[in-house]
Amino acid sequence: MPQKRYSLICIDEGQDLTESEYRLLHDLNGNGTAFNIFGDIRQLLKTGRGIDDWSRVSKSIPNLEIRTLNENYRNTNQITEHCNEMFHMQMIKTGMDGTQVKQMYRGELEDTLSRLRVGEDRAAVIVPRSVNKESYLHLDALSPDVRGVIGEDTGPGKIALVYVDEVKGVEFDRVFVIPNSMGENERYIAFTRALSHLTLVDDYSLDTPENDLDSPNTGIEEERSTPSPHRKFAEKRRPLSGSGSPGQRGCENL
Repeated sequence: MPQKRYSLICIDEGQDLTESEYRLLHDLNGNGTAFNIFGDIRQLLKTGRGIDDWSRVSKSIPNLEIRTLNENYRNTNQITEHCNEMFHMQMIKTGMDGTQVKQMYRGELEDTLSRLRVGEDRAAVIVPRSVNKESYLHLDALSPDVRGVIGEDTGPGKIALVYVDEVKGVEFDRVFVIPNSMGENERYIAFTRALSHLTLVDDYSLDTPENDLDSPNTGIEEERSTPSPHRKFAEKRRPLSGSGSPGQRGCENL
C-alpha cells in the first residue's frame, strides 16, 4: 500500500521536535510538501530534546524561510515591558494597559491568596520543580473559601497550583510565580502565563549560587521599601514576546 503524502503540514510548538523528527517528516512526505512551523525556542524546557536554533531545521527541510513574530497582544503592556527587560527582548506592545508587575516575599503569599476574590477568573500559583507542590502552601493559613478552590484544576473560579511544564499553552488572568531555582526558559514561560496580573514571589530559601535572584543572570536591581533581613529583593526587569505566542517564530518552506 503506497504511503500517503501530505501537501501541507502545520506544526505547533515546533521547538519541541528534534532535527531527526523534522528529517523523518520531510523524507516521508517528499519535496512536494510545504511545512508551516510555529514555535518559540525560549519555551524549550528539556535540554537536548528539541530545537534551540531555528537554522537547524533548515538542515532537514530545504528552502526554509524564517520569520519573527514580534507583536505581543496576549499580555498587558506592563507584563510585556517587564519581560522585554528581563529577557533582553524587543517585543512590540500591542496589548492593553494593566497593573504593574508586583513583587512580594514568600511569607506574604498565603495572606495575599486569602484576600483574593477569584470569581470567574482563572488564577495560578506556579512553583519550580525543586519543591513538592502538594506541601508548598500552608493550607491552614488560607481562608476556607480560598482553600476550597486551590488544586490542579485550571478552570474558571479556581487557583491552580502547578509546575511550569504543566501549563504550557495555558493562560490565566492572575499568576503568582516563585521564580527562585527556575531556569530562564521556565521563568519566561511562567511569566507569560499571566494575561493581566503577574506577581513575583521571592522564596530565598530555594536559592542556590546558580539560581540566586541577586545574580546577574536572574535579576535584582530595585530594592523593596521593606527589605528582608536575609537579603534584598528587587527585579532586573528584563521577558516577553509573540504574535500568537510571546517570542514565537514562524517557519515556512515555500
